[in-house]
Amino acid sequence: MFFLESSENQDFNFADLEEKIKTESLDVLEYEGKDYRIKQVEISNLRGIPSIEGNNDIPYGINLADEDGKINNAIILANNGTGKSSVFAGLEMIYTQEIGEKKLRSKVPDSNELSDYNKYLRRVNEIGKPSCKVKTVEGDFDLENIIFKNEDFVKVFNPHSHFITEYDIISNGQLEYEKDDKHEYSFHNKIAISLGLTEFITFQKIAQLIPNYRRSKETTARNNLEREIENNRTTIKNRQTEIQSKTIEIEELKKGISSENISNEQSKLEVLNKLKSKSLQISFDELKYLDDIIEFENKYRELSSLERNKKASVEKNFLDIGKELIHEFDNCPFCLSSNKSLEEIKIEVEKRLLELEQFKLLDEQLKNKFRSVSENLWNITRDLNNVNEILNIDRQELSSFSNLETIRLEENRLYVALSPLISDTELNDYIYSFTQKLVPTDKDYSDLFELLNKNKQIFEKRYIELAKEVQSLIEERKNGIETEIKVFFENNEGLTVEQKVTKLENEIKEFNEQIKLIDSKNIDLEIEFISANKKVGYLNQIKEEIGVFNSKFKLKVDELVNSVFEPIKNTVEEILNDYFQDDPQYKLEINLKENKLIIEGEEYVTKYIVTEIIDKKTYEIVTTPQIYFNTFRYKLFSLMIGLSIALASRKKYRINFPLVMDDLFFASDFPNKNSFAEFLIKIIKIFQKHTPNLPLQFIIFTHDDMIFKSAIDALNSFSNNNEKFEEENRIDLLNQTMIGRFFKPHDKDEVALSFPNEQKYWNLVYSLPQKILID
Repeated sequence: MFFLESSENQDFNFADLEEKIKTESLDVLEYEGKDYRIKQVEISNLRGIPSIEGNNDIPYGINLADEDGKINNAIILANNGTGKSSVFAGLEMIYTQEIGEKKLRSKVPDSNELSDYNKYLRRVNEIGKPSCKVKTVEGDFDLENIIFKNEDFVKVFNPHSHFITEYDIISNGQLEYEKDDKHEYSFHNKIAISLGLTEFITFQKIAQLIPNYRRSKETTARNNLEREIENNRTTIKNRQTEIQSKTIEIEELKKGISSENISNEQSKLEVLNKLKSKSLQISFDELKYLDDIIEFENKYRELSSLERNKKASVEKNFLDIGKELIHEFDNCPFCLSSNKSLEEIKIEVEKRLLELEQFKLLDEQLKNKFRSVSENLWNITRDLNNVNEILNIDRQELSSFSNLETIRLEENRLYVALSPLISDTELNDYIYSFTQKLVPTDKDYSDLFELLNKNKQIFEKRYIELAKEVQSLIEERKNGIETEIKVFFENNEGLTVEQKVTKLENEIKEFNEQIKLIDSKNIDLEIEFISANKKVGYLNQIKEEIGVFNSKFKLKVDELVNSVFEPIKNTVEEILNDYFQDDPQYKLEINLKENKLIIEGEEYVTKYIVTEIIDKKTYEIVTTPQIYFNTFRYKLFSLMIGLSIALASRKKYRINFPLVMDDLFFASDFPNKNSFAEFLIKIIKIFQKHTPNLPLQFIIFTHDDMIFKSAIDALNSFSNNNEKFEEENRIDLLNQTMIGRFFKPHDKDEVALSFPNEQKYWNLVYSLPQKILID
């Protein structure tokens, strides 16, 4: 509230917000142009890679740099179980602080902590820490000296998108490609998250709830003040009426007792007797009430823990009948074919009947407790409703008796306290509905259990407090009214006219003092009411302004997401539409869809990214990729999504990460040998096209011979057609790529090799000579 009071009439600076979104308060410029391509990898004691102990303290390694410092790509053939995925996991951890394969093996992937990933990297039955070191163009890093020590940079630069595993394909395959950004798993939101906008997306989801948030604290406080002021005004009015009546009574006493005076006194006595006769009561046994709730919850948990057989009753009847027949048969009366003796069958039947009997007993106990709890809840709810209705009228009638003012104030306080519960008719109706369940079902048990657990503050505390307060008031009220009746008779018997006049004048004086005090109190209450009313106004203002803010915020986030639209569209469409060439009717398109927003009376257009299958002739939307594609094409589509996001991140932040893929495809996935080669060539060309100043280093691990050979064919084709990388990559692609075979660590050579920095290592990848590759 204070924030709005001190910032009224201020406009939010969306220019600053846009800059904050772009940088997320991080100095991203210090990383622009940095090169994290891999020169060499040292690894030991990590999952499938042994420790250096017993290996002359020499780590295993892969060298990707020539003697002249040029960095190579790599296409590596490795059988399953050789350790290739261990190398991939070590690299992925250094670059991203996550491991896709570990997430794939987790029920809730994003629940993994850093400790979970480190535990995953440990080698079984080894005590020492896993070790993985990588030398990049930018410097040396390892599992402790990671590339991005601030996790916010990982969120912004999105290195995850460059380390692609089966997890990424599955994750991308679960997106909703036709939904707008309001959908948590939309393609649009995936791109936003990949650009480092996770916190903004989370904030946006929360902020969108605020305009519809039903906060009652300020409104309730204001209404209570308004009600108290109005009650005080009524009391003043009643006191003034009393003063007027007593003044007239004094005048008539001085003239002689009139019939009207007798009538007024009689009327007061009737009101007192009427108040006394009102049935203000509440039936409540706190101990039983709480015990029933606890027993119901315990029985529900106990029954829920058992294997619930919906046909338990039918089964029991069946077994009961069979047990009676068992003595009339020479074989099993159930199947007429059994290897067990009749005695063994009987024992098994008796055992199962006992289990079913226990289940039935527990179910019956739960049913009884369900009824007790629902009846208890409804009884106290109904009684509190009745009390509230009586208090509403009672407070007015009590105002005529100054001696009962304390009771009236207590009734007024209790009336205010009861109002929130009484006004919740939905809750009252829901509680009543449980009492109408003659034969409660499993869902009824579950609903009541959930109601009790989610509202413990109400049912196990507030209801009890209110019941005790009502019981206390009933006793106090009864005694007060009886005392007032007694005083009434005492005051009107044996007094002289002069004494009665004096008594009435004292009462008038007391009423005037009360009016003065109540007037003074109302002045303070009215000041509080003005403040409370302002707060309600501020709350509504906050909701309205946040509604406007949400819309403008959405525009800025969408603008940033859409700024990377082109490379994403080109990457996915260029690859996948090759697979539509033989389809005369349909094609895939990635489009920006418009969504109109009205902000402060002005119309704005925001756009969100969707992927659709289009009819080539009518250009109408036919369906979505997840419905149209077969398994392989959808897998390919999901991979393209990951690659396109990687490309978008490279283009936006101009940071050069290696593109590493771990065993994503099988030869059987592709129609023919040339298909994968063409696929790889297109990927390389697209990366060249959109980020020509960031020389691509790709590393492909595969266990499939055909994929391996097709990748080599792609490099040959690239070289034969004089395809070149930009800048430093002026030689043909085949000579820039290490092509080798990954063997198990224990198959290492007898002699260790040396990296360019003279560090020795046991070579994990054996390069194949160029002549063999070309031939």
